[in-house]
Amino acid sequence: MLALCGAVCGCEAHTPVAPRAPARTVDYAREIQALLDKRCVRCHRSSAEVHGYLNLEADSSYHQLVTRMSRQRPELPLVEPYAPEVSYLMCKLENDPRIEGKRMPLLALPLADEEIEPVRTWILEGAFPQ
Repeated sequence: MLALCGAVCGCEAHTPVAPRAPARTVDYAREIQALLDKRCVRCHRSSAEVHGYLNLEADSSYHQLVTRMSRQRPELPLVEPYAPEVSYLMCKLENDPRIEGKRMPLLALPLADEEIEPVRTWILEGAFPQ
């Protein structure tokens, strides 16, 4: 059948190539966890009264973010891979009107755009752990 198609339409038969996954530009441990350590772990850690029951220390942060729904907005995942627009983490960082409570980080200045952008990109790229 492919040979017939080639003869009729003038194209050569070829085997389709599976699309390659896009290259990841954000490294979770090096960039996202470093940001969490710097700006979030002060309140969101295991040895403190964990705000929102969310431990963002290195040994648990990825699992806490990517596999859970928000406690404040149970219909929204904390992180939805490939979809920052529905990820509650982004809502809390950007002071989206859908949030309950206050913008994060609570007791510090809001994250600058250049701090938020790698988080958005990480989520857009699939929110992979490495």
